[in-house]
Amino acid sequence: MRPEDVMTRLVLAALADDAEACAELLSSGEPAEMPAVALSRAIAAGSSRAALALAGWGVTLAPYPEAVIVPGDTLARREGRVRGYLRDLLALGSGRLEFCGRHRPRRPAPGHEFSGCLYLHAISRASGPALRVLLDANLLSARDRAGLMLVAANYWVSWRDEGLLETAVLLARSLGERPPYPTIDFKSCGLGSYIASDLFDLAACRPATWLGSYLPRAERVAREGGVLLSYAHLASCLTGAVRRPRYEAELRRAVGEVGLDLFGATGPLPKRPRL
Repeated sequence: MRPEDVMTRLVLAALADDAEACAELLSSGEPAEMPAVALSRAIAAGSSRAALALAGWGVTLAPYPEAVIVPGDTLARREGRVRGYLRDLLALGSGRLEFCGRHRPRRPAPGHEFSGCLYLHAISRASGPALRVLLDANLLSARDRAGLMLVAANYWVSWRDEGLLETAVLLARSLGERPPYPTIDFKSCGLGSYIASDLFDLAACRPATWLGSYLPRAERVAREGGVLLSYAHLASCLTGAVRRPRYEAELRRAVGEVGLDLFGATGPLPKRPRL
């Protein structure tokens, strides 16, 4: 079978929670070059058995396709082929999934297929059972847990979704104080206009007038989940090359309210050096 056909069958099996079909395809020797897409869709659909089967075969939410050998393939040709049908795989069955009201991930923009879209498409209101099974079996890498937590937290920080706050806290509690975050381009799938690699980024990327609302939401995930916000990112925002007096003043006020201890520091806040 062509890689496209194998992957379509694998994704449909994942959406149907058919663990046996997933295992059969992975063990058949057929070229399944993006099994991570099937795992992402299984998590989004709450397909616990299929997610467990895929992760048990060593599948992770890695951002790049596997090195599948196709006759006459080159790296450039493979990447072009993958981009040609990755977006279609992410669209399969997506209409049946519930996300956060009208806020739902779109198919990635061309050229942005590997900017965290598998994390963005994995988190839905149905993800909880599959995530609990994977966490209990210790089959999610720390990087994947951190990436999924960022996406779930974004629904809470941006749109106050209480259900996905619970998912974010569940994932955060499985991490240490400083998770190995991936960098996720939220705008690539229409879930924001920013790139984030830390919980703090989800709040700090907002206009000055919104910081007082968004930083406490990020703080709640951090406190309940036992993770730290990034002091390095905070220092960068306060001492960056571009001077933004109102933004800096609002950020200092908001950080003062949530507490600098959440950043793993005792203060004082970093100051812009005098020239």
